[in-house]
Amino acid sequence: MKVVFQTFLISQAWALGLDVSVSDYGAEPGEAGLEASTSAFRKALSAVAAAGGGRLRVPPGTWHVGPLNLTSHLILWLSSGATLVADTERKRLPVLPALPSWGPSSGPEALHYRQLLRREADLRDAIPRYQPLLWGHKVVNVTITGENGTIDGQGVDWWSRWLSEPLLGRPHLVQFEASKGILLRNVTLKNPGFWSVHFWRCEYVAVQFLSILILPWEVPVRPTNTDGVNPDSSSHVLIEDSYLQTGDDAVAIKSGWDCFGRKLGIPSRNITIRRVTVRQTRECNAAAFTVGSEMSGGVEDVLIEDCHVINAGVAVEIKPGSGRGGFVRRISVRRLRVEQTLRAGLAVMATYPEANPFCHGSSPPPPKVSDISFNDVQIDGPCLGPMVKFEGTPEVLIDNISVEKLRGRGIWSCNDRIRGFAKDSDGLVCKALRPQRKISLRSASERKQVPKLWRNDGRCGAGFPVKGGIPARCPTPEMFAAEVDLPSRHNVEDFLSDAPCCAESGWCGKEALHCSCSGCIDFRFVHMPQGARAPSQKQNRNPTWPNSQDAPAWLTDFVKQQEEQMQRHSPAFPKLPSEDPPTTESPAQLLHRIARQRLQERQLLQQRQQVEVVPVAPKIDESEAPVSSLGTGIASLVAFVLIFLVRRYVPGASKQWCCRTPQICVGSLLLITALQCLFTAVRQLQPSPIHVDKQAAAVVRDDAVLEALHSTVTSSEAIDRTSSLASSGMTPSCHLGQREITPFDFGALGDGATDDSEAVSSALRYGNDCHAPVVIGPRQKVFLVVPSRLQLSLRNVAVRFDGYLLGPTLKSWNPRLESWPKGSCAYGEAGCSSRGGPSPEFARSQWALLHLQGCRNVTLSGAGGLKAPGYGFWSVRNTRPQVRGYCLLKIENCQDVRVTGLTFRDSPMYQLVVAKSQGIQLTGLTIRLSNMELGDAGAHNTDGVSIIASSGVRLFSSVIESGDDNVVVKEGSRDIQADGLVLRRGKGISIGSLGERGAEDQIVRDASFHNVSLDRSMHGARIKTWKGAHGLVRNISFSMFRLMSVRYGVLVDQTYCPPSQRPEGCPEGQDQAIQIEAVSFNDFSGTFTHEGRRVLCVKCR
Repeated sequence: MKVVFQTFLISQAWALGLDVSVSDYGAEPGEAGLEASTSAFRKALSAVAAAGGGRLRVPPGTWHVGPLNLTSHLILWLSSGATLVADTERKRLPVLPALPSWGPSSGPEALHYRQLLRREADLRDAIPRYQPLLWGHKVVNVTITGENGTIDGQGVDWWSRWLSEPLLGRPHLVQFEASKGILLRNVTLKNPGFWSVHFWRCEYVAVQFLSILILPWEVPVRPTNTDGVNPDSSSHVLIEDSYLQTGDDAVAIKSGWDCFGRKLGIPSRNITIRRVTVRQTRECNAAAFTVGSEMSGGVEDVLIEDCHVINAGVAVEIKPGSGRGGFVRRISVRRLRVEQTLRAGLAVMATYPEANPFCHGSSPPPPKVSDISFNDVQIDGPCLGPMVKFEGTPEVLIDNISVEKLRGRGIWSCNDRIRGFAKDSDGLVCKALRPQRKISLRSASERKQVPKLWRNDGRCGAGFPVKGGIPARCPTPEMFAAEVDLPSRHNVEDFLSDAPCCAESGWCGKEALHCSCSGCIDFRFVHMPQGARAPSQKQNRNPTWPNSQDAPAWLTDFVKQQEEQMQRHSPAFPKLPSEDPPTTESPAQLLHRIARQRLQERQLLQQRQQVEVVPVAPKIDESEAPVSSLGTGIASLVAFVLIFLVRRYVPGASKQWCCRTPQICVGSLLLITALQCLFTAVRQLQPSPIHVDKQAAAVVRDDAVLEALHSTVTSSEAIDRTSSLASSGMTPSCHLGQREITPFDFGALGDGATDDSEAVSSALRYGNDCHAPVVIGPRQKVFLVVPSRLQLSLRNVAVRFDGYLLGPTLKSWNPRLESWPKGSCAYGEAGCSSRGGPSPEFARSQWALLHLQGCRNVTLSGAGGLKAPGYGFWSVRNTRPQVRGYCLLKIENCQDVRVTGLTFRDSPMYQLVVAKSQGIQLTGLTIRLSNMELGDAGAHNTDGVSIIASSGVRLFSSVIESGDDNVVVKEGSRDIQADGLVLRRGKGISIGSLGERGAEDQIVRDASFHNVSLDRSMHGARIKTWKGAHGLVRNISFSMFRLMSVRYGVLVDQTYCPPSQRPEGCPEGQDQAIQIEAVSFNDFSGTFTHEGRRVLCVKCR
């Protein structure tokens, strides 16, 4: 898809005419000055229009005004601290007619709306509407900007009225109609009556650094329909770098409502939305980004990229109603980060029910929906609804929809009216979006004629973990559905209707959708090799070996053992026919597949411990001796009774030789008894087999054999080596192969209460030594580990966190509240003095839950992460910082380490530390604290990402909460880049502190921080150096910072000396300081509670 955004230039309008202030025309601040201010604004706008353009300045203060008509070639400049407050008295507000693409505007139909008005009626722009505060009709080249002034719509008054009485259309806050060249930049819009910004039939529109706030956060009435920015039948629209906190859709792209929109027929097209952060009010079910539902004129060529949704009803929703008409096509969403949704993560639905009450007559046409793509979407938080919801209708087919690289937890919900594909995505993908495989369907009679060795009904968990060849428990219907894409499932698809469900205790019945009994046996279809005959008594059962060579004896025995095991586990299955079964498998493929299956079963055993096979001395089974003796006696007694009866009742029997005399009969009986005793004695004197643990013996015996078969065996030398290894009873060091390794393979419990440090360490070391992927999981498993127990040097390892590593409590880890080592100068403990040497920062991070040392080419990723009960530490360390704490993750002396998507929660101290490392990439991190307070009641020293003496560090697209610095770069660091960060609470981004106790290498240079959003933090960007320090800060760039309720936007402090780190204080009267040069702060916008900037500079240039 190609999305084109045509740029345009906003001229310096005041160069064409006036540059005036509303105060020059008699405006008066305050509510009492409503009439005077309204008159002054209107006079000033008329003067600008008469001059052909100009700038109208609004000085600091609160200005109550009525609706204003904007003029062309205007710059409306809101100074810092200036607030425009909208008049809400309906008697003083002009009424505008309905928009042509929404409702009737003339004739007798225009009065029909009066019959529809009622409280809570939502007729939008289809009825006459009160005029917005700022309204531009057919204007050109208009800019609303300044020093982040505020425009307040007093929406609470409108929301409460709408709930209790019939109303005409509530007013938008800012609206442009049929206009061109509109720029809305660096302003804050607050509490609109209806939509915040509405562009109808506009071209070349740019919205930049816009803040929309629905306040208070806990509103007394629900702010219904308080959309953010709505392009409507508009083209070439750019919305970027903005923070939208709304009570409804944050951005909704529209093009008219039903018959009126189809009649006008002007689509919305070429719309780009990027780097926008969305947060919605409590219990808001709306979407962050929406197409529709009023899109009857059509919507095409929309790009949404690099956006962040903190919470919303739906992250992205495309909702064309089935009777809207029009079209929706070429919609692209990429690199989207979502934290929490209520209804769904991604939604495309053609079932939106609302219809325009003014449209009557013929049945409405269905819309055409096609070419919708979602790529690289990360849904971190919970989805109370489905993660994906795609639903067409009988009239609307959603065509060519694609989903790639979707990460998250949740289900997919789709119907059969969608077409497209999905790949490389989490969850059970909708059937309509899966790659279609051709499966030959046979009749019942043909299925019965197909020979099978053993079969699987597909309902007993084709991919479910097994123990000894038997699934640990029966799968749920969801697990059964999850098997659809497995090759083993497709191989048996033809036979599902006739295959019953089997368990250890018998048959469970063939009608159930899945096994309801316990102990289900998991079998597979195995067809005989092509060209081979079914084994018979006269045939050699050994299959043909590749390259026309006979298979070795050990391999033939192995295949026989597999077949015997199959027969033992499936006694009720039909016998093999003597016909040649049709198959396409070669002999080598058969052997390799059997070996792989056996290897997988062995690898999934819950008790994976190597057991040494110890022969047991031959012995007679005493439990069998009484049985044998008893059998001999019974046989003799039966023989005696038969002889007696024959001789007594059969005529002529007494004259035969065997029963001629009683003595001969007794002798025959004694001879039979003696032979039986001799046979029993010989059998019991034979050596008994070796008694071993069967499960462990299978592991030891088959380990080398299966590993050799799992890879392609092509040489006789490899076969001989494997055979000798198997016969010797030895196992290689990498006995678990190169499958995914978990701590459970080494005895972990994963209950969050038992120390699993050794098991986790063993799993990571095994992955390092054997080049196997490691999984800290599965999901919802928590592994308790002790700091300093996981100090590892990994190479070329990928670790996926599905679960969490959990740190210990303060009481269990440091019950005596011990301090830092003497002389370390971590927090002013004994033995500290002003000196050179390493920075005390290295001492503060010496304990870590996971400590990677000297690592190369390591990847940590996944939806899990690391967490700790930090709140127990904070309450103590806030007043006693010398008490030891630990970090969650420390990367030290490493190269080429990637950390992607992990979550860090409630660290006692620093969350993530990068020290003395190069080439570290941190992407998509989520760092959270349960205590978001600042100051003495907060979580001290819980820096989010701390970078010390490192280079080439990249930090992208992350959400970081902190009780201290969200991101901090300290001494010895260079070439640092950060982009796309969302920082909450904490102290923002800091350079330093630098120069503590005369430490060496106090230099930070070449760092860039771009596109950063900060919410209620203490600082935006800060540089802090100690008094009297030596060093250099050079070439640092802070750009595109969006600030919300930040205490100081920019702070440069060269007088830093906190008592927690230096109780004795710093020397006074020193003019020495770290040199600060080539530092830039660009494009800072937002709200400040104290000052926009504060500079306490001693040596800056």
